[in-house]
Amino acid sequence: YITTGAAALADWPESLRRACARYDHPWTGSPPREVREHIADPLGRFYIPGTTIKGAIRTAILWAYNYGIPDAAKQRQKALIGKVPKNQKQWAGKFWQKAVFGTDPHHDILRGLRVTDSSPVPPARRLVVDIRVAVEEPDGRLTWFVRPGLHTNDMAEATRLWAEVIPGGVEVAVTVEVDRFLTENATLAGEAGALQPAERLGFDRKRRLLANWPRRCNVMAEWLARQEYAWAKRLGLEAYRKFYAWLLQDMKAHPEAVYLQLGWGVGWRGKTAVEPLGADAVEKARKAYDLGRKGHPFPKTRRVVFRSGQPYVPLGWVRLEPV
Repeated sequence: YITTGAAALADWPESLRRACARYDHPWTGSPPREVREHIADPLGRFYIPGTTIKGAIRTAILWAYNYGIPDAAKQRQKALIGKVPKNQKQWAGKFWQKAVFGTDPHHDILRGLRVTDSSPVPPARRLVVDIRVAVEEPDGRLTWFVRPGLHTNDMAEATRLWAEVIPGGVEVAVTVEVDRFLTENATLAGEAGALQPAERLGFDRKRRLLANWPRRCNVMAEWLARQEYAWAKRLGLEAYRKFYAWLLQDMKAHPEAVYLQLGWGVGWRGKTAVEPLGADAVEKARKAYDLGRKGHPFPKTRRVVFRSGQPYVPLGWVRLEPV
């Protein structure tokens, strides 16, 4: 198998092949050539990395910061767009993060936020799903991605991506904690310590960012849900729209919870903090990093989970409930 791959198993009986499989999944028709794998532990159990959750929290804090600052501060933030070269656009938010959180990892206020990896997902609670890319055309029509430069009106002709996912309704445990020694000089006894790390690291001026991080996450989440609801309604993606209608109601029903959108399926809108600065900031970022095309909607694509051959829901939403 090491030298010839799966072809080495061609003569094995099904019982032996099945015994070697990490898991099996029921399938109708020909299986896909490639399935995008979910991150898993050494036993093959899916989990959500703490770094993924913390990264989403970091984006949401920066998003809410940009949303709430005065106009003069927004102008300063806009001036930082495009300072990172195009060939390093994955680091486009570097100067923003340094300005808001700290100049280096040692002085970054999010050093005071610790998030553990989640507990593993039960092996029976995992899915392989069909994902296709919806496209909003300049004239407002909904089409589906086939390849760069080619879209189709027929969703059955769209390119299909297959991915392992954690389905809705699965509960896992994570620990999110603020290090009050770093942010407030508090010892284990709850008293002010003599070392004063908060002042030494400059965290005394930034700890408010962590003090209300759940609220900041939900400010972004609610805005994003409303934008995506309107987008789905405009393009006629009814099941997708109903999901966001449900999500907005769920946010009202669970005001103590924190809502985040995580992972590969989120897309540009959920991974950046540009839109709170206004449409001119979005256009500046689009031009600076060759994103989309002039005269086209931006962002114009969404990854959509399909069920029974029909558009269904978006990817990546989680609800953190305090226990």
